[in-house]
Amino acid sequence: MGDSVLYNDFSYTAVIRTLGKAGEKYQTLLDTLCAQSLPPQKILVFIAEGYDLPKETCGREEYVVCEKGMIHQRSMDFNQVETPWILFCDDDLSFEKDSVERLVKALLKSAENGMESSVISPNTFSNHLASKKTKLKNILSMVLPTASKKYAFRLRKSGFYTYCNHPESVMPTQTFAGPCCFIKKSSYQKLNFQNERFLDSFHYPLGEDTLFSYKCFLLGFNPLVHYESGIIHLDASSGHVQNPGQMIQMQNASRYCVWYRAVYQVQKNSWNRFIAKLCFHAACSQICTYLLFTGFLKRNLTNFVNFKKGIKMGKNYTKTEEYKKIPMFWGGEK
Repeated sequence: MGDSVLYNDFSYTAVIRTLGKAGEKYQTLLDTLCAQSLPPQKILVFIAEGYDLPKETCGREEYVVCEKGMIHQRSMDFNQVETPWILFCDDDLSFEKDSVERLVKALLKSAENGMESSVISPNTFSNHLASKKTKLKNILSMVLPTASKKYAFRLRKSGFYTYCNHPESVMPTQTFAGPCCFIKKSSYQKLNFQNERFLDSFHYPLGEDTLFSYKCFLLGFNPLVHYESGIIHLDASSGHVQNPGQMIQMQNASRYCVWYRAVYQVQKNSWNRFIAKLCFHAACSQICTYLLFTGFLKRNLTNFVNFKKGIKMGKNYTKTEEYKKIPMFWGGEK
């Protein structure tokens, strides 16, 4: 009975963002959510306007039409949520029967250990389990493994991240992946995530999960990553890429803006900002070298050119009046 009383404090609403195109993978999400040992009180699906409602159903979901955009669909006021907790989900996840219960147990344990957390995310991209070839490719793209067990993922001053190569089952983290997270509603409201909607204008908002999760870290929510939650990202890839060159440009414009906003602008003094700028440009130089080398081998420098254009595009955007009107990412308040 004691456990059930504790679990009542974690009453939650599942909030799904979708374009309605994930098909069977969306059905899997609905079915596995409904089968949870700790089921959601309500399932709310935020679908972009202009898209047809999916035919897949579990009979419990309620649809809310909203503006299209990965950030728009995760930055609503969510007045429809009447529970203390929100389970944010993309539309292509699969849960084991006790996945949410595992997340809750990890949160309870964090409170017992004196580091109470108000947000936890499953590890849906297992960098540490990748092949040596993939890990090397990631290193060349400035995604680095580390032996440190202080954080599951750490955001570096370059804007790129390190990941723990031999993680424990649950670990504190500075950032986490975007497909799923379990967060206290009161904490979510403090994020003011609607301020980050500008990133949707790049169409391929690389780093939106960084803006969400790193602000959780800066605001003292003690975010956790769970490596054994049983939650799997099925990757429906519902956003079809029509123009790969444009995607590379937009993603790297987004990359620059995320670094500028979440790393560069939050530094406490000009020296730290100088170091952050040095780290970012050093990382970009390494990526450029890699893209040049592979480009010469393939006799095609398109990716190198688009990478450079994207960084320049992002830099130009941060100088616009439109960007300058956006409230600061974080002002030091908790």
